[in-house]
Amino acid sequence: MAKRLEAPGRQRIPGKPNNLHHDFIPPMIPPELPAELLTAATDSFQEGDLMGAISSAFGAVDVVTTRIYREKDLGDPHQAGFEEKVSRCLDVTGVLEKTGLELIDIGWEMEEADLLTENLRAVLDQGVTLMQRLRKRMGDSPELNTYRQAQVLNALKRAAFLVSLFSEA
Repeated sequence: MAKRLEAPGRQRIPGKPNNLHHDFIPPMIPPELPAELLTAATDSFQEGDLMGAISSAFGAVDVVTTRIYREKDLGDPHQAGFEEKVSRCLDVTGVLEKTGLELIDIGWEMEEADLLTENLRAVLDQGVTLMQRLRKRMGDSPELNTYRQAQVLNALKRAAFLVSLFSEA
């Protein structure tokens, strides 16, 4: 059975709606939390708990984007939607541009590096949209199980890539 995680040290935010995403905010995000959430996502996936896998992967990305919002003073991370947060964090951290520069440093042509970083951005944007939609609309229809497994696995890979990129930011 997958280990279910609870965020440590949560505190109530007065005046916010009674909603899990807005009602509490961790005062400090432990650095190991995104990796633990990705492990929980993988465990849930292997157990056939696709919704648990998506929720944990979503949580891992949300944790790192929330950290970046706080470190870069980008405002209240809970006021931005998931896709907006990821996009803004990609822009503010410059992680894709850094990737392009690293490729140039090892001998890639600038045009090739730019094309790769543009494609990476498109892939990540699609992955974030996929995670968001799967999280909102996943039903328990057994007919879609094979399709859903493939899409959830795809979303988990993209979440792990985002967490890795943002952890270097």
